[in-house]
Amino acid sequence: MIYLIQNLNNGFVKIGHSANPQRRLRQLQTGSGDKLTLLQTYSVANDVAMERRLHSMFWQSKKKGEWFNFPSPDYLAFIDEFLIHHITVDGNVVRKLVV
Repeated sequence: MIYLIQNLNNGFVKIGHSANPQRRLRQLQTGSGDKLTLLQTYSVANDVAMERRLHSMFWQSKKKGEWFNFPSPDYLAFIDEFLIHHITVDGNVVRKLVV
């Protein structure tokens, strides 16, 4: 699964993959002094490849590691559009899951 986790202090967003995004949020929260929140999850067959693709799409917004600073709140709508309505890695179907 692809997940988007946001740091509520600085607004940075982590694009990652995990079989259990809620557990991943708890792991990240343990190591962070800032409050984190799970914004969205997407069920994708080839999540590792899709994560890499998203990282390369947003390379200009990359801050550190897998954390990104998006200049506009429209990034979430863009990611939705890309993952749900456009071709995905190997033509796999994407499902947006309710957080």
